[in-house]
Amino acid sequence: MKVVRHCGRLTALLLGAYALPGPAQVYTDPSAFLNALPGPAGILNFDALPGGSDLSGVTLNVTGGPGTGIRFPDSVLDWQGWELHLQVVAGSPTMSPANSLGTADPWNYDAISGGTFINLDLTSSVDAFGLTFITPDTLLNDDIRLIAGSETASLLVADRTLVGTFDNNPYYAYFLGIVGSSAFNLAAIRYGNGTGGAFLYNLDDLTVATAATATPVPGTALLVLGGALAARRRRPRPGAPGTDGDGSHGLEPGPDRAR
Repeated sequence: MKVVRHCGRLTALLLGAYALPGPAQVYTDPSAFLNALPGPAGILNFDALPGGSDLSGVTLNVTGGPGTGIRFPDSVLDWQGWELHLQVVAGSPTMSPANSLGTADPWNYDAISGGTFINLDLTSSVDAFGLTFITPDTLLNDDIRLIAGSETASLLVADRTLVGTFDNNPYYAYFLGIVGSSAFNLAAIRYGNGTGGAFLYNLDDLTVATAATATPVPGTALLVLGGALAARRRRPRPGAPGTDGDGSHGLEPGPDRAR
């Protein structure tokens, strides 16, 4: 029966079944996140749009990977309850060459203020989501949280990276990413206690990935399945002629195989 079980697993793989999901993982290091992705990455970096583009209720597709669309909310509320629109921002330090995501809020340099809840709807389910926060302000551990599926990733100050200088102020990048134990279609930005208005930031390099599936080779799955059935038919019954009464052929088990 061992032959049949192993062939059954291989048949399922060749037919394109998903691999069994592993435990969820959260990341504050972008390189570790990219190395852990279950499939090709799709990235949205806002460089294809001019600065000032209003993203209220707009869906943008990622480049590469699963081609998933990310829908931005009609509006967001900052920590004081002011209604704002998300927009493409140009002219400040970014991870990508040109643009990032901010708000239409000139009083705060078109940035996003701490305490602004943001929900991002995904047009199709994904298994991983990550993004970068860019800020000149001093942050503390757990100031920003990323929620995806049932998992939460919290900001870790030790993993910040210097991006560049703007108006003589150094800007740092902080990354949060989640590889879920199951697929999800919503990602949300939340905050730790006491963060309302304490800092400003922009977003960049929104990254998604889905679990890759095996591509069956024509005819291979049927051959494997046929082989499994043939193996099952050929197994002798206990007491059949030519066996030792227990279904074996009198062969002793090898040193690495128990009877």
